[in-house]
Amino acid sequence: MPHNEVVVARQGGQWTCSPDPVVPVGQNAQIRFLLQDDTHRFRDQDPVVVDDPGSQFPEKSRTQDPKTAKLLDKNTERGSFKYTVYLVDAQGREVVIDPTIKNEER
Repeated sequence: MPHNEVVVARQGGQWTCSPDPVVPVGQNAQIRFLLQDDTHRFRDQDPVVVDDPGSQFPEKSRTQDPKTAKLLDKNTERGSFKYTVYLVDAQGREVVIDPTIKNEER
């Protein structure tokens, strides 16, 4: 799997983000989230939300297309950051997944 890429999928009925935690590589890392499911899509606004972004996540995430979302991580300070991935199904019901981003020491 390429660096800075997270696969969002259902495994055994459970939603997962892999890897978890994701450990971004490089400063100003664009983390790309790839949804591997035909019944859901990323929500249109704020598909990935960092709980306490501090200075490391200066921009809101964005949906590139229904199956791809992107999030900028400045990745200049060490720390663990809980985040939430939001998906919706065809009826508009929301799915919430709560993994972690781990910035390593620079």
